[in-house]
Amino acid sequence: MTGVSTVVRRDLEARDIHMRSFGGITEIDIGTVGLSWLMTYAFSKGSTVGKLTNKTLIAISKFTPPTEPVSMRMQSASVMGYDRHYQHVYLYLNGSPVRLFKSLPPSSSINRIELTPESKLVEPKEDQVITLTIQLSEQERLINGELIEIYPSLL
Repeated sequence: MTGVSTVVRRDLEARDIHMRSFGGITEIDIGTVGLSWLMTYAFSKGSTVGKLTNKTLIAISKFTPPTEPVSMRMQSASVMGYDRHYQHVYLYLNGSPVRLFKSLPPSSSINRIELTPESKLVEPKEDQVITLTIQLSEQERLINGELIEIYPSLL
């Protein structure tokens, strides 16, 4: 990705945000700790993250929460929809309103969820594919409806 130095990439990776570019497309893989960083960054600015431009990525790589960071919470619920159950995944910062992040049909895998403008968290640019990666231990807890708390910490 042009305009993002190796130092910025290294700092983003320390925050669980990984990037790779090929064929004019930039893939951004965000782990749950990385999503906690993104949400904490957006919360401190009083807005959503928006598009992951070079400027935004650089700002996130250098960002330090102004106060003690709050946890990002993840939870899911199985909801009957017409003739099958859907997994609704909820993400929010502790103390902020709960938001439905994604509704997944039963056949969907919960380990890699593509972030789209409809997710209201991050808006990919035309040349980006942004994916949230959920670890196996977190997947099992989510499917069982457990509340998972994640803090924006350096890995």
